[in-house]
Amino acid sequence: MAAWYAHIVAASTTLLKHLVAAGIGARRASAALIVGGRVAINGLISDSLTQPISVTDNVTVDGNQVTPGPTTKTYLMAHKPGGYLSTVTDPRGRPTVLNLVPIKFRAPGLVPAGRLDMPTTGLIVLTNDGDLVNQLTHPRYGVEKEYQA
Repeated sequence: MAAWYAHIVAASTTLLKHLVAAGIGARRASAALIVGGRVAINGLISDSLTQPISVTDNVTVDGNQVTPGPTTKTYLMAHKPGGYLSTVTDPRGRPTVLNLVPIKFRAPGLVPAGRLDMPTTGLIVLTNDGDLVNQLTHPRYGVEKEYQA
């Protein structure tokens, strides 16, 4: 049985993040909707990806109201055992790291930040904070990873 550490914080959001969290589409698809003039806040078309959104704002896409996504960010650290994939789903039905997450810690948009090969064991971070995933995994940030073989 794995030990779990979870940290959950309230999150403010931008229009782009609001659409992604609500499941409208990935970042690029949601950005295209905004730039294309298809998104309105309180009845006014917005073309700003970074426009702040509050819980009282009414956001619509093509006139259809957008149901708010998660209002909290979740951060989990887990020890990944061998035999699990570092992915959200697997079309071949193999076990994934999300299968290891207890129900009470599962949050919408939870993804692993990085990957370990299927037979590899070690620490893995899971979060619904896309900015953190980007900072941990994109080479431009130079986050050092250490492996023992």
